[in-house]
Parts: sequence; C-alpha cells; structure tokens
Amino acid sequence: MLVRFWGVRGSIATPGQNTVNYGGNTSCVELEIDGNYFVLDAGTGIRLLGLDLHQRRERGTINLLISHPHWDHIQGLPFFMPAFREEYELNIFGYESTNQELEKIIANQMDPTYFPVQLGDLDAKLNFNKVAEGSFRIDDIRIDSIFLNHPGYNIAYRFNWKGKTLVYATDNQPYGFCPHLGRWATDEYFENAKNHSFKHVELYFEDLNERIIDFAKGADLLIHDTQYTPEEFRRKIDWGHSSYEFTAELAIQADVESVILFHHEPEHSDEMVRQIETQTNNILKNAGHNIACQAAHEGLEVLV
Repeated sequence: MLVRFWGVRGSIATPGQNTVNYGGNTSCVELEIDGNYFVLDAGTGIRLLGLDLHQRRERGTINLLISHPHWDHIQGLPFFMPAFREEYELNIFGYESTNQELEKIIANQMDPTYFPVQLGDLDAKLNFNKVAEGSFRIDDIRIDSIFLNHPGYNIAYRFNWKGKTLVYATDNQPYGFCPHLGRWATDEYFENAKNHSFKHVELYFEDLNERIIDFAKGADLLIHDTQYTPEEFRRKIDWGHSSYEFTAELAIQADVESVILFHHEPEHSDEMVRQIETQTNNILKNAGHNIACQAAHEGLEVLV
C-alpha cells in the first residue's frame, strides 16, 4: 500500500506563509494498492492530485471514497482533471441518507448558482455506490466502514490487503472524552456527553469509543483527525473533531503500528502543528509505546 497526502487541512483551505511546510489544501489522500487507485476525500488537494495522476496514468478506473459531504471534503471534485476526461471511470463511494441520494449530494455543489459546470457535463463515466456500516470488496481488497461521531454523518474506512491494514478516520469526536481529566470519563459525565451526541449512531453501546478502537485494532497505519489542542477541544464540544490527546490514546488502545495526525486546524501555523506532533509523541513515549507518529504534510508518502 502506497499512501500519498495531497490535502491535510481541515475546514477551509489555508494558503499562506504560515502553512507552507504542512500545506493548506483540504482533505485528500491517495492510496495505491496492487494497481488499484483510491482517493480518500475530494478536498482542494484533489486538484493537484488530478494533474499529477493524469501525467502518471492517462486512463483507467479511480475509486473515490467520500467520508462525508462537508465542503472541505468535496469542494475539489469540480477541479479534478480525470473527471473531465472520457478515458477515466470514476467510482464514487459514500453514504446517502433516506432524504437524498449520493449523486444529488455531489451534484448540489455544482448547481448553476454556485458553479458554471454541472455534474452531468463531466466526461468521465461516473458510478455512485452507497456505503453504510459493513464491508465491500474491490478485487482482493476488503474495505470495512463504520460511522464516526460528527455532525450529520461521517464514515471511516479500513483497507485490508494481504495482511496489511490502513485505517482512514477523519472528522471524529470521541464520546465522553474528558481532556482535563486526561482520560475517558464515565457515569454522569459520559451520560451527559451521550445526550449531546449525534443521532446517526445508535446509543446502545456500553462505551461508544470502543467502536473506533475495535475498528482500528492492530492497524499498520492509522490516519486520524487531530484538529484540536485539549484547550480548543473543551471550547468546541460537538464540533465533531478530536484533540491530540484522544488520537494518542486511540493509537495506544488500538495497538497500531503507526499513526499520522490529520485534518489540521486552519488557525494552526506550521509551528503549532509541529508542537502538536511533539506533544503526541511525548504521550506515546511516556506511556511506554513505540508507535511511530508524525503530522501529515502535503507531499508525504508512506509505504505500508
């Protein structure tokens, strides 16, 4: 599995002198597995990916997996070069609600009110595939999916191929995690947290955080939302993101081999992202775990 990062920022693109090292494009990760091409989310980073991919591979099938349709995860799709070329086939995977089909969700941002080119004007062959919790296969690659805790809905993906595992889990807020305690709270605090949780996840699990722990268990690589510091997290409960404390704890509890910090806060400068990377590594080392950890940056390549 070869992973390339094209967009690592959350919420909104942040070009400028303070984000040069890690990058300002929103979420987009390329994954190549045994000749199969996957794109995880279509933030602004997908524009540069499309230009580069067209030079490397002039035709073929691309599998685009959307975690959720917030702007920072789909806004680059109308600028994805292969979508405008008839020699490409684009398989788009994502969740669709009972109120709106996936194709309509993607088409809405290309409504003439907002964009001059409509979805039907794209030349590539488009196939839309509904994903919920469960598993599906592409060749001999098994892809598992679960819902995460984020406003509206959001899906994490786990890729399994020949004994190697990668988990992509962006935009995830822990249930009942109490940063000022430095641990997951229970009892009264947890019950209060559940009352403010998002309703797409059925609340009958004894500890909902166990879902993501089990999902990431033993992964060779975990890519996880690390948007906030603990202080920011306390001010932004129910915004649907994690602090670096939770990401570190998740990596430890899931016993992953390596973790990449992802979906950086738009207000965080390169220096702040470096500090978060350092703090996360300190937590892992102080807990006695030898888990490789780094902050995602545009241009980063990882071989799993």
